[in-house]
Amino acid sequence: MLNCKEATRLMSDEMDERPTLHERNRLRLHLITCSGCRNYRRDLQLLRRACRSMVQRTIDVSSDE
Repeated sequence: MLNCKEATRLMSDEMDERPTLHERNRLRLHLITCSGCRNYRRDLQLLRRACRSMVQRTIDVSSDE
């Protein structure tokens, strides 16, 4: 089973590349039992959506000029 440090590293890494099936299953198992890492994942997803939104707004503004 993953510890929190390994889980947060894997969650961060999955932003850049898809983890293996084994890694995804280990992460799922960890997230079932760890509310701190579930919160971390939720926060990462929120930040990712905010960044995408900001990039999209920048593109929209640039194309209007």
